[in-house]
Amino acid sequence: MNKIFRDNELNQEFIKYGYVILNDKLSMDFKKVYDFFNSLESKVDNKFYSSLWSSDNKYRTIVDSEIKRILTPFCESYLDSYLPFFSDLLVKKPSLNHKLNWHQDWTFTDERLFTQVFFWAPLQDVTIRNGCIMILPKSHLFFNSLRGGNIPSGLDYNKLNELEKKYAQYIVLKKGDILVFNQSLLHASLPNRSLKNRLALGLYCLPKDAPKYHYHYDQVAKRILRYHIDLDFIIQFSANQDFKNNILNQSMSVPAGEFEEFSVDLIRPFFPEVYERYESELTALN
Repeated sequence: MNKIFRDNELNQEFIKYGYVILNDKLSMDFKKVYDFFNSLESKVDNKFYSSLWSSDNKYRTIVDSEIKRILTPFCESYLDSYLPFFSDLLVKKPSLNHKLNWHQDWTFTDERLFTQVFFWAPLQDVTIRNGCIMILPKSHLFFNSLRGGNIPSGLDYNKLNELEKKYAQYIVLKKGDILVFNQSLLHASLPNRSLKNRLALGLYCLPKDAPKYHYHYDQVAKRILRYHIDLDFIIQFSANQDFKNNILNQSMSVPAGEFEEFSVDLIRPFFPEVYERYESELTALN
């Protein structure tokens, strides 16, 4: 496995728990930046959405460029030989009950050899009230599988909701703080019960030497296709389909480009023993 953080203590903490928090690192006019992103018209009607869900290519491109300008220096200074891959604006609108369910981010490389890293930076203080992120620590060490837009997650949400009640960590942050987590870490977010949109900037980073893939499940042939992709893949891929509805319905279109068959045990669904081993680890941790 590649080294992730330049700093050895951060590196060990990240490997062990799947995340670290960088306190008070981002310095800017937060109101100005919040108002800029909040004023952009996404044309997405959802209580929670990513800027990638927008059908407006100009909007997606502006957001990607501006977030990379803000967060790329942290990728370069904190991580050991990483590159920014793509970015998105994560918007959680006010709602009494819209929780973003437990999930893991897509697989974009060989996670047996390389670690995918995500920077999450809120543009306002985030609390339980306005929809902070929840994480299940160490879950990246247990729930190992390929993830993609139309690959079934294999997660048992009843079991995860039980684990949430016992072990979920609520990531309360001040503006200026940055949450950095492994993209295979299980995470979710609470309803935004404030009166304002909760905005966060996200930057996905990959090791410079890591091969870049997109995994697509051929539902007819019952096989996984592994596509070779470049750094511009996501922006282009989201432009060629109804990204919002396709991601929600797990019906993403087949990407263009070179592909290869890829045989792997998807562990779909995860066996009950995985949850039992994971809970035993958390019990020992506490």
